[in-house]
Amino acid sequence: MNLLVRSWKFMVLVLVSACLWPVPALGQARGTIVGTVTDSTGAVIPGASVTATQVSTQIAQRAVTSASGVYAIPNLAVGTYNVSVEASGFKTGTAAGITLDVSQQRDIDFHLVPGGTTQSVQVTAEAPLLDTTNGTVAGLVTQQQVESLPLNGRA
Repeated sequence: MNLLVRSWKFMVLVLVSACLWPVPALGQARGTIVGTVTDSTGAVIPGASVTATQVSTQIAQRAVTSASGVYAIPNLAVGTYNVSVEASGFKTGTAAGITLDVSQQRDIDFHLVPGGTTQSVQVTAEAPLLDTTNGTVAGLVTQQQVESLPLNGRA
């Protein structure tokens, strides 16, 4: 009988715990932001980094454009987003205040302009070679250098 009571208490504890366990709301629909990234001539830009940041929470989600310049950031919570895109050799493109509703797909296309590259010049100078195997200091003295040495009063 003692085993039956323990088993019954355990079952009640498991049932209560299961009822109180937080369950994600699977019925909540999410939105998606999609689009194409092109340059000023209309050519697609593959490998561009697209970031959607929710304004209220500052949570950012990222995507990279495909070979055809298309990106998709799925499973976004409902809210307002700032979307930015960065690509090497182009200025950063931004779209602010994008409102995303339940089950909505927003098309946000970007047309990037060239620029934003930085130019750097690296200058290196090589130090003269130094023999670190021994401490000998040696040099060649020419005939003219010997003749021009002061004699300190000796003749």
